[in-house]
Amino acid sequence: MGMLQATEKMGFSAKGVRGNVAALQEINYPAIAHVQLKTGLLHFVVLYRVAKGKVHYMDPADGCMHVEELQSFSEKWTGVLILLMPHADFQAGDLTVSIWQRFRYLLRPHRPVLFQALIGAILYTVLGLASSLYVQKLVDTVFVGGNVGLLNILSVAMLLILLFQMGIGFLKNLFVFKVGQKIDARLILAITNMFCACRKAFLILCVWVKSYPESMMPLRFDFLLMTRLSAWLLTFVSSFFSFALMLIFLLEASTYHASNYSHLQRALLYNERLKQEDGA
Repeated sequence: MGMLQATEKMGFSAKGVRGNVAALQEINYPAIAHVQLKTGLLHFVVLYRVAKGKVHYMDPADGCMHVEELQSFSEKWTGVLILLMPHADFQAGDLTVSIWQRFRYLLRPHRPVLFQALIGAILYTVLGLASSLYVQKLVDTVFVGGNVGLLNILSVAMLLILLFQMGIGFLKNLFVFKVGQKIDARLILAITNMFCACRKAFLILCVWVKSYPESMMPLRFDFLLMTRLSAWLLTFVSSFFSFALMLIFLLEASTYHASNYSHLQRALLYNERLKQEDGA
């Protein structure tokens, strides 16, 4: 019943029938075949073609096309088919949701927090440039003139900037961690709801876990991987914008210094020309 409702929502008129092996070569494709796996579980596959004693079908379990002998396929086929017929208003299209769309869907409710984390990353990067300015002032001004008062002022200011930078970095990481936790909770809740919606699959999962506790290790690893991956992705986004801002700043600074150097060269050439004219 669930498969029939799903096909109706996709714009198809579906009908469940029962037939024999010969009927597989007479139906309209694509069609959905009901099969029983070697493990005893019931499953659905999508038939695309039956020709020359071979069955071409797509298995949703791995999303790949398979070619199997008709005799071998008939042994696991239960004889049940779901025939599909598009409605008059059916429009063909690609309903595949890309990974980027899924990721954006997960981040959409957390945009305010992510924006704050992004602002924190930008401020963290800008404050990181203060160390370069500090060293420049020491070399160009303090050490040359021996100004101890200015050295104390710059050192205290630099210390405050470092403390402020550490605080911003802590808050940024805290925001990213909280968003990662919420995304993980949302993913795990969606998986739990999926199992609860299909009671039979949920009971089979419980029996499977009770019989084979070690089989839960891949599932736990997947949850841990989702936690790490979401945190890495969020950190990568904030770091990318910070790096882009720093690169823009360096390019602007390079252009500014190149322009000053060009003006300085022109001034030196002009002074040299004036000296030559005065000597003549």
